[in-house]
Amino acid sequence: MRKQILVVALAAALSPLATHAQAQSSDSTWMPDMSEVHGTIGLRLWRTDWSTWYDVYEYHHADQLTAVIPVASLRYKNFLVSGSYMIRKEFEFPSTTEGAPPIPVKRNEYDVNVGYFIYPGLAATVGWKNIDYDNRGYHWRAKGLTVGLSGSAPLAPVVSLYGSAAYGWPKIDDGQTFFNDTRAKYLLTEVGLAFPLGQLNDALGRVVVTAGYRYQRVGAVPNFSGVEVFEYAQGPVLAITIGL
Repeated sequence: MRKQILVVALAAALSPLATHAQAQSSDSTWMPDMSEVHGTIGLRLWRTDWSTWYDVYEYHHADQLTAVIPVASLRYKNFLVSGSYMIRKEFEFPSTTEGAPPIPVKRNEYDVNVGYFIYPGLAATVGWKNIDYDNRGYHWRAKGLTVGLSGSAPLAPVVSLYGSAAYGWPKIDDGQTFFNDTRAKYLLTEVGLAFPLGQLNDALGRVVVTAGYRYQRVGAVPNFSGVEVFEYAQGPVLAITIGL
């Protein structure tokens, strides 16, 4: 399923290139200008404070852990494809039974986005988000389309302000009676500072370090209640990316 999503995303992002090619003369040697193609790969470390509902009015926090998230992007002129994947991590929530051991919950998530730069430093995106967790029998998943904006603005030669926001309407399914194809609300925001290290030392080339704060929320109304409940994941995030 993930491979299918990635193929669809790449096709959507590159379809304008095919259209442009057809508009050219019948010269079969037409190829995109590779000097306009830029890619990045990187790694994001997210100190994740995850909290979720146990009943309508009670929320519990898991022990904070550092999530490891590989990231990658590809840009051609104003078109962009990007994606990230949170490597599965096991969090521990406190038990609701006194004296019982913590409750282990494995969590992973990924997203794929296609976008277009409507301004030099601002891109509008459409994407697919999947959040998945499992606590040894209870399997919860939220997945669906998102729309968003991401951008950056220089503050000085060696530092820029960056930010991103996304909103979506995923469906939640847990295979039980709590949620059954329930429509949810997804919100993501991240803001921080970016440091292009190549500005300090030519040997560092296209290496960029970012430091910021990431907030993610999914809210939905369970079948047994008319009250909306939420699960939150938030915390500081540090990343390094390398231009290709």
